[in-house]
Amino acid sequence: MKKSSIYLFLLVIVYSNSLFSQEWPPRDLWGKKTWTGNISASYVNPNNWTPVGVPIQETIHIPFGTKHQLSKDIPASPYVFGVILEPGVNLTMKGTQIGSAGYIWLQSNPAIGRYSNLILSDDTQVGGPMKIEPGSSLTASVINTYPETIISLESNSTTFSSFISEGFIGKGTIRYKRHTNRVGESGKNGGNDLISSPLKGDFDNNFVTANPKLPEHSTNPGLYAFAPYNVTDAEYQNFDINPNNGPNNTVSIPFIPGKGYRAATEDGSALIFSGLPYMQNVTIPILNGPTDKGSGWNLIGNPYPAYLKFEEFYRLNKTQLKDEYQTIYGYNSSDDKWTTWNQATIDDPSIVELIAPGQAFFVKSKTGGGVITFEKTMRTTGSSDDFIVGRPAQKNVALSQLNLSTLSGTRSTSIYFIEGTTKALDPGYDAAAYSGTGSSDSFGIFSNLLENNSGLDLTIQSLPYYDFNDVKVPLGIKAKAGTEISISIDDLSTLPAHINVYLEDSHLNSLTLLNDENYTLKPAEDLKGANRFNVHYSSKMLSADDIQPQQQLLIYSNSSTKTVVIKGQLFKETTADLYDVQGRLIMNRALDASVTENAMDITSLSPGIYIVKVNNGFQNKTQKLIIK
Repeated sequence: MKKSSIYLFLLVIVYSNSLFSQEWPPRDLWGKKTWTGNISASYVNPNNWTPVGVPIQETIHIPFGTKHQLSKDIPASPYVFGVILEPGVNLTMKGTQIGSAGYIWLQSNPAIGRYSNLILSDDTQVGGPMKIEPGSSLTASVINTYPETIISLESNSTTFSSFISEGFIGKGTIRYKRHTNRVGESGKNGGNDLISSPLKGDFDNNFVTANPKLPEHSTNPGLYAFAPYNVTDAEYQNFDINPNNGPNNTVSIPFIPGKGYRAATEDGSALIFSGLPYMQNVTIPILNGPTDKGSGWNLIGNPYPAYLKFEEFYRLNKTQLKDEYQTIYGYNSSDDKWTTWNQATIDDPSIVELIAPGQAFFVKSKTGGGVITFEKTMRTTGSSDDFIVGRPAQKNVALSQLNLSTLSGTRSTSIYFIEGTTKALDPGYDAAAYSGTGSSDSFGIFSNLLENNSGLDLTIQSLPYYDFNDVKVPLGIKAKAGTEISISIDDLSTLPAHINVYLEDSHLNSLTLLNDENYTLKPAEDLKGANRFNVHYSSKMLSADDIQPQQQLLIYSNSSTKTVVIKGQLFKETTADLYDVQGRLIMNRALDASVTENAMDITSLSPGIYIVKVNNGFQNKTQKLIIK
């Protein structure tokens, strides 16, 4: 009798393990108890469960919204065969042992922003499979696994699951199903994604077999739509694991932790990464690259199967980036837009940024290169819509986000008013627009600095807080001739209600109050720069008569061409005088009124501070410049 009993038990174990690969959820072979919380929040009160009784060697099922929610921290648990948490449930279990026929199911409901989170404190033994739905999370101090243990982490286009652990022991494995966009034209239900591997592993035949929807070249077998970014050549280079395609090809290419890749699938399904998680700090070098090929753009990414706290990442790594580009640049293929985060967005009290698991992004290296560090303490749980409204503001902040729209898409630029910033370049608060591979020269909106302007296109500009009472900001527009455009204020803007926002078109001598209506235009010629439009912020009402024509001129130094540039339409013959700080005339130049851009050669000048005065009796402008 004894022998037959043991034989039957082993038979059940083998049978149940085969079930895990065929169905979800697995069968509760030893029964299940559901939390009701009818009496109290105590785990050990038998009347809080149905059927009545404290769970022992059974699956525990915890619904959300019971009369008494189960206490977040429960005592050292008896041996259980499964844990099911419905969306919205957060639970901590201590010293838990989950049998080889058991399972963990952490459910989520992204549509209503409700997720489940399980913390396994102390050493935890897990024998069966685990399913963590998008936005839900599993955190474990040390997790001991069986060969049957497969932790399945899921994601969708907007929400990602998280796994955080300080130790992973045994022969189990993790599979991260990382959402990846469908191959196709960006902004038209397709486009590439920028991703990173959230687990250790290789790009090889096993990876390709697990991902049958990964596009392969039709005439070059072994060449796949999965590409790192080569900084030296300033281009994506797809992985090729067919040795017959080239002498340097190998059948296996390791995923480099912290490196980003451009990828896509045929139908928008997930790419499955299998392996073990990184549980230590990760560093990756970034390169400056050649100056003739979009110098310094590096594609890097989150190396962990968990979200990262952007603020901590940014504070540690911002000095590794070029001053004008102390920002991360993320690509949103659904609308073919670049999302930029820096200190200005950190200071914005309306949002908290999280870098999703397996999310890649571009950074621009400082001169000479640098090293980016991902620290394990940056890992956190959450979801991609974790924008926390009402976070206490550390300083006065107001946002004016302006949109440029056509029938085919929308671009945005952000003008922040932040306590402690200036009208000149504030590294970390001002962000130049992304200008690497994939950037657009024909459609975009940006602003220029108000002081020491070098003509740099800014996607984020930060100005002193109270400047919104009376300030004019040069606004650049890129648009094709014959395409109707619309300029508007985004609903995300947080300016005080009494501030008026005007869009000035200097060519039409018009002023549009964007608070009341959008500005529309079908340009007769291509729009390319910041010499036509300005945005005025004012606490009083303005009219076209309040706008002075000399304000349309833009003067800046270009260190790469060793010139001083005077940009804008001149209304008559004009002269430009350049003085040193002692007021001595150093250079004089007659400007050509038939063009909108004039340049003065300054190759003979020593670095320093100079004053440029432009005058034609009607347009007069004085600009201080720093020549490097």
